[in-house]
Amino acid sequence: MEFSDWLEVYNLLHQYPRCADKGDFEGVGKFYAHTKMGLLGGEQAKPAGAEDATEWYGRTVRRFAGRNTPRTRHVISNVVITDDGPNSAKSESYVTVFQQTDNLALQPIVSGTYFDRFEKVDGRWRLAERLEDMELLGELSEHLLGDSAEGLRSHVALQSRG
Repeated sequence: MEFSDWLEVYNLLHQYPRCADKGDFEGVGKFYAHTKMGLLGGEQAKPAGAEDATEWYGRTVRRFAGRNTPRTRHVISNVVITDDGPNSAKSESYVTVFQQTDNLALQPIVSGTYFDRFEKVDGRWRLAERLEDMELLGELSEHLLGDSAEGLRSHVALQSRG
């Protein structure tokens, strides 16, 4: 893997957090347009698709008045990118999401690991698959709408028993 490829994958890894934190759910959808998504140990990864990802974010992630953002910061760290053959790369990285609202002091609300597979198509890298292991959960009531937080907590509880 050439350094330019490594750098493109590294920068791509940070595209989703930038869109999510800005409340750009259309940008999130575009990022996941060609991606199979899943939770580690959960259902088999399924194609997200741009429209479905955009709709899911709009339905599950709260945006606050003013800037129309979730008032979050996704911090990606401990990034390891490896060559996985011609036009293919894998990465493992930690993600910690911080949030602050009028009702919530600045704090981490979720932390876990992304297991990603990237592919190079027509000279451009894109995310092909993401498995998430959201192992550490904090106060999600200001972030997720509906029963999304409960579903995530149930999945994490099952994972910790296994």
